[in-house]
Amino acid sequence: MLPLTGHIEVFEALLQYGTKPGEALMCAIDKEDTAAVQTILKYSPQVDGSPSAAFPSEVTPIVLASHKNSLPLIKVLVDQGRFIPDPGVVLNKDDHAHQNLYRGLVSPYYILLTNDDPLSRAFELSSRLDDVGASKPEVEEVYAEMAEGTRSLGVDLLDQVWNRDEAAAILNGGDEHSPLIHGDDCQMELSKLDMAVDHEQKRFVAHQWSQRLVNECWYGAGKYFTPTTNIAEYLRGFVLMLLTPILALIYLLAPMSVPGRFVRTPAVRFAMYLASVITFIVMVFLRAEKIGYNGPEGGQLAPSGTVLEWLIFVWILGMLLEEGRLMVKNGPLASLTAMGIMTWVIIVIYLAAFFLRVASHVEHGGPKSLYRFYWATYDTTLIAEALTAVGGVLAILLLLPLLTYDRFLGPLALSMSHMVKDIVKFLIIFFIVSIAFSAGLNETYSFYSDVVDNICLTQLENATSPLTATDCDTSNAFGDFESSFEELFWSLFGLGSKDTLSLEVNPKAGDALLQEHTLTMNVGAALYGLYLVVAVVVLLNMLIAMMSNSYQHIADNETIEWRFEVTKMMLRFIRDDTTLPVPFNLIPNPKFIYYNIITRCCLKSRYKADQLCKLQAKEENDRRYKEVLARLVKRYLLLHAREENIEPIFADISSDGPVNQSGTSINVEPDGVPIGESAPSNMKRQQSTEAGNWSKIQVGCDGEEGTASGTGAAC
Repeated sequence: MLPLTGHIEVFEALLQYGTKPGEALMCAIDKEDTAAVQTILKYSPQVDGSPSAAFPSEVTPIVLASHKNSLPLIKVLVDQGRFIPDPGVVLNKDDHAHQNLYRGLVSPYYILLTNDDPLSRAFELSSRLDDVGASKPEVEEVYAEMAEGTRSLGVDLLDQVWNRDEAAAILNGGDEHSPLIHGDDCQMELSKLDMAVDHEQKRFVAHQWSQRLVNECWYGAGKYFTPTTNIAEYLRGFVLMLLTPILALIYLLAPMSVPGRFVRTPAVRFAMYLASVITFIVMVFLRAEKIGYNGPEGGQLAPSGTVLEWLIFVWILGMLLEEGRLMVKNGPLASLTAMGIMTWVIIVIYLAAFFLRVASHVEHGGPKSLYRFYWATYDTTLIAEALTAVGGVLAILLLLPLLTYDRFLGPLALSMSHMVKDIVKFLIIFFIVSIAFSAGLNETYSFYSDVVDNICLTQLENATSPLTATDCDTSNAFGDFESSFEELFWSLFGLGSKDTLSLEVNPKAGDALLQEHTLTMNVGAALYGLYLVVAVVVLLNMLIAMMSNSYQHIADNETIEWRFEVTKMMLRFIRDDTTLPVPFNLIPNPKFIYYNIITRCCLKSRYKADQLCKLQAKEENDRRYKEVLARLVKRYLLLHAREENIEPIFADISSDGPVNQSGTSINVEPDGVPIGESAPSNMKRQQSTEAGNWSKIQVGCDGEEGTASGTGAAC
């Protein structure tokens, strides 16, 4: 077959006379010859390329063009209605075939030309690739590389944002609040940014536009206060924490007043939440110090609850209500974050301890002045005290996740959370090693321990152990498996003793026939020494290396990792509709009663109007989102076309200016300086009936002017 480049006229003549293109289409795509591909499709629009040994069967023309990530080729083929099938529904294909399909799906140009919402598609595809890679460890790095490419697409699109209003339109897509983003308060919930957090789009979340919008909403759009220095920030937060009861009372009495709207500012709500957590921790600490306890010195069986214990119980009920509400609103998986899991464990522990105290009170018929050492071994009160001790430790540790908000302590707290995973992996290996050596040492010394125990039992008076290192008061540490494991565990911290390995004969036993078993001692010493080498020299240093690696990973990506975690925490207070912290959330406020009870039962027309306003606001925000996203896609395509020296294939596309709040575009000079206002160009997309996506970009100036106001804004 003749090379197509330079012989296009000859090839076109052959096609006119009915020559079958055969492998020519695949060859032209492989050589990225757009003119040849257009010629072939002009005379043979349905050709898919003949099977060839050069390409697997699943590599169709559109798949090969996506592998090349060639913008002109992908557009030509997509305009022909060609799409890549979903690998998840393709049967009779091996893993390598699925890789080829996924490699085509992750092409940035293919995503942009075949999806109504390429940003959401990139998010979902990256998470899907992570899941597929996790299920196939042998090719995990291949899927991880493709997932990283889709994450880069989201960041590249956000790089095309030119002003604050475009960023707000992108990150506010899907919100049910008013699209008026310059109102008295920040009314954005940043739904698209929340989606990025759910899909672990760390670089997208850490982008300057994302951080700017998050901080704007965090401080109430600058109406009440603005970001300041760290010291001023801490002082302001401390004052708000002290004023928490007063702020809660103001919101309960006048939630719609100016002070009430101030209380709803996310930064204020976070300070109130922090005050609630610290108060709970102080109560737990005071309870551990037995403040307010009025029982006898020797302990009291089934004592009545103190004031502190009842306050802790009220706090636990408030935490249960709050976490349960979040679980119902966001779903079980979304609420089970690291801090959410710890909170649920604390709730379960304290509730179990409370019910055990009640059961003890019922079982014993009330408090009794009974000396503590006379209690039953597993008395319900003892179990309750053990649970509250564990719960108190976890309650104080709640402060660690909150340190993430601090710029200096945050990365260190993140590193510690990653090190916990390393410790868990280390403990699995450590327990296997410890069990192995415990079994061996127990096998070696258990018989000698039994002999000493028998002598001590039979000779009750003046009993003398036949061994120097063991007597009737001190048994051998390796006499049973439990003692062996305990000895080896503490020896890891230097608290063990090699004297327990000795089988030297005690001359005071008065028996000349006693023999020292040197072989057994040597084997025991060898096992003990080998354990110390493996556990201390190898395993501990391996743990240190693992933790150093985790710390270094956070340190190398400190800004991105810290911004992502902080944004995740801030979005909870930005998107959450609960204002009052624990335990004030147990008090139904007038606003909750009005909007959730009165309007639904008595003012149904008002409730329907509110729901209609939310629907209209969501539609308006979605319209603005799609309009601005279309502009970002065009800028991205034009930018990369210039970088790759590609001839303009979109003759009707021009780089529109940034969108301001009213929806109009701003013309800019090549250096990005605005030169005036003009009506926007509306982007019209031809929907694909097969995939439900837009495949052509057609831009026409029809003179229509989009606005951000309208029905949604009026609501």
